[in-house]
Amino acid sequence: MTYVAYYGGRDEMVWVQGAPDDKGYSWCHKFDTAVIVGQNTHYTVGVCPLGSVEYADNHAYPGQSQSYFVGDVTRRLLSIADQFVNIRVVYADREFHAADVIFALEERDLKYVIPAKKDRYRLGPLCDRFDQIKRGYDEEHDTPLYVEHDWVMHGQVKNGPSNAKVYTNIVILPPDEDDETHEEGSPQPFLTNLDVDDEIALDRRWAREQIEQYSDRAAIENSYSSIKKCAAWTSSKEFEVRWFHFAFGCLVYNMWLLVDFLTQERIGVIETRKKPRITLSRFLNWLEKEFGKLL
Repeated sequence: MTYVAYYGGRDEMVWVQGAPDDKGYSWCHKFDTAVIVGQNTHYTVGVCPLGSVEYADNHAYPGQSQSYFVGDVTRRLLSIADQFVNIRVVYADREFHAADVIFALEERDLKYVIPAKKDRYRLGPLCDRFDQIKRGYDEEHDTPLYVEHDWVMHGQVKNGPSNAKVYTNIVILPPDEDDETHEEGSPQPFLTNLDVDDEIALDRRWAREQIEQYSDRAAIENSYSSIKKCAAWTSSKEFEVRWFHFAFGCLVYNMWLLVDFLTQERIGVIETRKKPRITLSRFLNWLEKEFGKLL
């Protein structure tokens, strides 16, 4: 999920929403994206706007909620991504810690890794006791962590009850100073249906390697800032216009990645170079000049 700041008047703006406290603005539009996580490559394959229940399938859920359901968003993004890629593992952000999301992923028989939210009564106290419950040691051929299988989660499920039960695995890793997903100094809890265990050192090493692959998606956060640079500025209050600008920005961003990839492949540095050969600003300047010729 990403946030696009909104600073104008909010009259008749049905899609605008309150921004998180850590943002430098009060109101925003929210977008969810599905992104291919590859080595140094993050192509956006799907975009889903949030904020208006007009396009949400809320009647499929019990109750009269006037909010979006993250499980419904998950299904929409997966349906889009299925048209372009073979999904192997889903690495979702913490917004997707929900019973309905787990149900949707299991329904499609997809593997997943999702950072878990620490609640007050169950997962939070478990993380607080990490030093007592962890197995393993800080050694070269071992790693301390904790695994609990068949962790029960309850919540609303699409076309199901308001308190459905789903099962997942909990993996808690030690605190990591480079971890940007959890609080500083906090153990790192994740939800996953991967075959993980903490029985012996080999199991623990394998489990950590699988969960730490989640860090491959870290560049997605940086890609959002680049996508916003690719999107044109507008003063329109029509959300459809703002949605188009963000989605078109995703297309321009993908074009930049593709052109840079082909350039690096042509000059033979694709296997060694991690940074773009063509900067985004250079690509946008070139694109602006070419569009200017067409107009």
